[in-house]
Amino acid sequence: MGLKIEVLEKDETFQDLVLTIHQCYMHTLANTPAFKIIENQDGKAIVRQQQLALMPNGIQMSLGPSGPP
Repeated sequence: MGLKIEVLEKDETFQDLVLTIHQCYMHTLANTPAFKIIENQDGKAIVRQQQLALMPNGIQMSLGPSGPP
């Protein structure tokens, strides 16, 4: 298939950068309504978020994805 696969642990600096980015995305996905993030090399991003509604009793209810597909 032409894929170039390298061991991440060979380059400590690159490994640290990859893990930092991974942790940032995991933190964002765990602590916001976002459930999908697509970002390109130019810094442009699409973030899909779960739409939430606050019920009278204070409980949040999921209404499904928001925004364009």
